[in-house]
Amino acid sequence: MNHADLDRIARAHGICLLLQFGSTVTGLIHAKSDVDVAVLLERSRQTLEERGAMVHDLQLLAFKRYQDHRKYFEMERRFVADAVSAFR
Repeated sequence: MNHADLDRIARAHGICLLLQFGSTVTGLIHAKSDVDVAVLLERSRQTLEERGAMVHDLQLLAFKRYQDHRKYFEMERRFVADAVSAFR
């Protein structure tokens, strides 16, 4: 994820700490990978509308990352299919 985009979202939604974990951090990304994040907020309670807006902004960022990697997922899928076919 782009640091500038994360910083913008964090400031807009009062996020003190945002941790990204899982396959997108370890580099073991695959076609079914998602983006795992945990957040610590400046204040303990958000309205449903505020939480929804924060989740929406983070999901848009994750979707953009998926689109950036989609062509590689497709190449990997074809490579595996070809390799499996070679052993049949």
